Amino acid sequence: MKLRLLIVLSLAVVLVGLAPARNSYASGGSYSSCCGDCCYTTHVVKQGEYLKLIAARYGTTVDAILCCNNIRNPNLIYPGQRLTIPYPCGGGTPTGAWTGQFWSNRDMSGTPKLTRTYNSVNFNWGSGAVGSGVGSDNFSARFTSTLKFQAAYYRFHLEVDDGVRLLVDGQTVIDQWHDSSVAHYTFDKQMTAGNHTLRIDYYEHTGLARIRFWMERVTGPSPTTWTAEYYSNRSLTPPPVLIRTETHAIDYDWGSGSPIAALPADNFSVRWVRNVSFEAGTYRFTVNADDGVVVRIDGTPIIDEWHDASNASYVKDVQLSQGVHEVRVRYYEATGTAKIKVSWAKVAAPSPWTAKYYNNTSLSGNPVVTRGENAINKDWGNGSPAAAVNADYFSAEWNGDFGFGAGTYRFTATADDGIRVYLDGSLIIDEWHVTSARTYWAELYIPAGTHHVKVQYFENNGLAVAKVSWAKK
Repeated sequence: MKLRLLIVLSLAVVLVGLAPARNSYASGGSYSSCCGDCCYTTHVVKQGEYLKLIAARYGTTVDAILCCNNIRNPNLIYPGQRLTIPYPCGGGTPTGAWTGQFWSNRDMSGTPKLTRTYNSVNFNWGSGAVGSGVGSDNFSARFTSTLKFQAAYYRFHLEVDDGVRLLVDGQTVIDQWHDSSVAHYTFDKQMTAGNHTLRIDYYEHTGLARIRFWMERVTGPSPTTWTAEYYSNRSLTPPPVLIRTETHAIDYDWGSGSPIAALPADNFSVRWVRNVSFEAGTYRFTVNADDGVVVRIDGTPIIDEWHDASNASYVKDVQLSQGVHEVRVRYYEATGTAKIKVSWAKVAAPSPWTAKYYNNTSLSGNPVVTRGENAINKDWGNGSPAAAVNADYFSAEWNGDFGFGAGTYRFTATADDGIRVYLDGSLIIDEWHVTSARTYWAELYIPAGTHHVKVQYFENNGLAVAKVSWAKK
């Protein structure tokens, strides 16, 4: 009996020793709670390495590595393991590096009510007041600092409720100036060695108020392979569970499964980054996704469809200069099937129309297809515009900018069922009703210059026709 009790107690001690630690990040805290004002990188453990040696290499501490990686036993690391390493940002972050100014309005107008210095930008005021003269709602703040960087790629993180902007050396790299519950935004940038000026603008509307900024050093994009990061959440919130290079195209159909064993089948996200050499010209980017996707070229979003969607497709024509451009893809899977495909090809000229198709008759919600089209001359019969679009009870909107010479023009529209035509925002044909195919026209004088044309259409059931053209009289 004593021997059995001793074995049970010994097993309990071993199991406690192997139990995963609970640290502030794993339980909803942040990287910064592990080591204060830090940057982060990823280290792959090699044979013979141990935590003290790794910590010394990066100028950090064993405790900080344990905290960031949720490790309880410092002796249980193994070759090939990926560790998140917190380290002092290039040159360190000096005490009082941030100057914070606060206004009792949301647009930073007038004289600041409060000015203070801080070691970091990491505040969670909740529903409480900021300080003297600044309440809990309808206030704004600006944080500025000059920090020393190493020559490397850095990922800047902002976690806020409500609006925020980040400027690096005067260039706006994150612009999310809108009301929001707690949201997480990131931007990667190659920094040169030396001092750089950072500025964070923030406003709080109502409810809870918080802002947190941190940054990490990351591997720059490759000219031949994708750097892929996989996250076990929908918001690309660090740390990633896997970072790897991928030599093939972004063309995945995981169905109801998951990309890797360490990820759930639902509610995960992925970031791909790559440097690509382009010839000068127009390129058509085509994306098929279930669910949300964002594609950026050199930091500028060209496709921004960060919402739940069922097998939706998007197309965007982009003019690119000759040289190397950074292509960045963000993707998340909500529930159900998971699919993402991204491709591009050079085209002779951009499509003049941007078309969006909806699986309802009211142009509401998110489009299931977005693509460029050369003309509005559609006769789908009993079919549909695309695989993702219903054959009946759908709607579409086309937008384009066109050059006109001065004169009188006749606009002609044929539709089955409803159609509207706008010129520079003015409604010139309004036939939004169920009907068999009918033709409508409008004549008007147009001054010389570029003018915006918008066409809206809905199909009820039966045959589907949408045609719009114009000619100078």
